[in-house]
Amino acid sequence: MAGIRENKAGNYSLKDAGFTRELSRDPALKGKVEPARVSFTSRNKYKLLTAKGEKWATLTGSLRREGKVPLVGDWVAVDTAEAPAIRALLKRKNLLKRGAAGGRKREGEAVPMQNIAANIDKIFILCGLDRDFNPPRIARYVALAELCGATPIVLLNKADLCEDPEARVEEIRELLPSTEVCALSAAGGEVDWVKGHIRPGETVCLLGSSGAGKSTLINALIGDGTQRTAAVSETLGKGRHTTTHRELFILPTGGIIIDNPGMREITLPDEALEDAELFSVIEELSKGCKFRDCGHESEPGCKVLLSVESGDLPGEALENYRKLRVKGQ
Repeated sequence: MAGIRENKAGNYSLKDAGFTRELSRDPALKGKVEPARVSFTSRNKYKLLTAKGEKWATLTGSLRREGKVPLVGDWVAVDTAEAPAIRALLKRKNLLKRGAAGGRKREGEAVPMQNIAANIDKIFILCGLDRDFNPPRIARYVALAELCGATPIVLLNKADLCEDPEARVEEIRELLPSTEVCALSAAGGEVDWVKGHIRPGETVCLLGSSGAGKSTLINALIGDGTQRTAAVSETLGKGRHTTTHRELFILPTGGIIIDNPGMREITLPDEALEDAELFSVIEELSKGCKFRDCGHESEPGCKVLLSVESGDLPGEALENYRKLRVKGQ
């Protein structure tokens, strides 16, 4: 398939792909099966990393009927037949998910979920410093990462296009004090800091808007120009989707990275709407309100309400913030 990187047999081991002793003890590995990691999915076919190289496999009907569909990053038990089939999913360490695009349809309804990837240690949140810089959106990505149980790291890309990238770094540090932040230029090859934060056997998931430079960063980390890049509209600062699928790569320096298509909409699951980081975002936005005692109800010049209207801040998070503020009074 075009755009899919080939990991030839002998170029990696299962340990390189993140396999651990704990996984080797999974009951699903009993019998005539072998462990494999899902690196790519295409309808009813799954590209797997095995001890003998890459294989394409299908999913058994029983798993499909049970709704046990593998995600990129999943470990599975696959049989050793000439036309291999996935027989079971190994126990997941964690699951990255978001509210499906469009969110809840009616008030009071739960947000429908979209599963993204599995078994993740860190999440790199990539944001461009050209026209993509959006602190509330970054905070929402951080909330997704923390809900997953992965460590969020914010990468402010295209630092060469920003007059004062360190000021942007400090802005995010003030907003998200518990989150690591780094400014870089992936196009200029400034990725040593990033490489230093991906340990061997560690799985990192890359999230960000289209045009933020995800494919450029992947290219710099892999070093073979695998991922194609697309031009960004100078007028709108918006990228055309270069990454159209989700895919896992083993890095030559150690570690694993999962690339994702750009997200136009970040709908948070219900359980993330009380996240403390989002409340700190509201507090920060409040500093820009027209009135110092703004209640974020209907006041003119309210920066918080403007962020809700633009979709950068979930309305439910503001409602939860109001409730907690009332309780604290």
